[in-house]
Amino acid sequence: MLLLIVPARADSFDYNGVWKGTIVFDTKLPSAPPDSVKSAVYFFSILDGDVEVTVAEPADGKLYTFCNSGCLFKQRASNAVIAGINRSTPGKDGVYWVESWTLNCALKDANHMLVEFTRVVRNVGLEASDKDFQPEFAEHGEGVFERGQVLAPSPQTDKPRGP
Repeated sequence: MLLLIVPARADSFDYNGVWKGTIVFDTKLPSAPPDSVKSAVYFFSILDGDVEVTVAEPADGKLYTFCNSGCLFKQRASNAVIAGINRSTPGKDGVYWVESWTLNCALKDANHMLVEFTRVVRNVGLEASDKDFQPEFAEHGEGVFERGQVLAPSPQTDKPRGP
């Protein structure tokens, strides 16, 4: 008996496009900030491994880009990992933040993906006694994202246009 193993075609697990979903956070984690939000809407624009990750701030809906270049995108069949590291500019007091985050993704079907989000933030130079901010915290959440209309690349960036 001959057993033939045929690898899945790359285009059957296509991440290209604009994705939108709500991440619901686990606010009961010991390292979660006391003012942790319960959920936030995220957008991913993906084109051939180039990724832009944007979040709508829960307080005012203003869009904040997590990563528009330099994101790591690694795909293996139906699953992918998107990761990034950001840093703010130090203020006059020398305090700045550094964050690292990962998005673990699995395509459920052609138009839906399961996403697990993990983020760790360190406020460098912040005193542990500062009552307004935590020196460090972590966030964890998950959600199901839906593929939006696949948009043509933007002429300025050659990346898909986001939300």
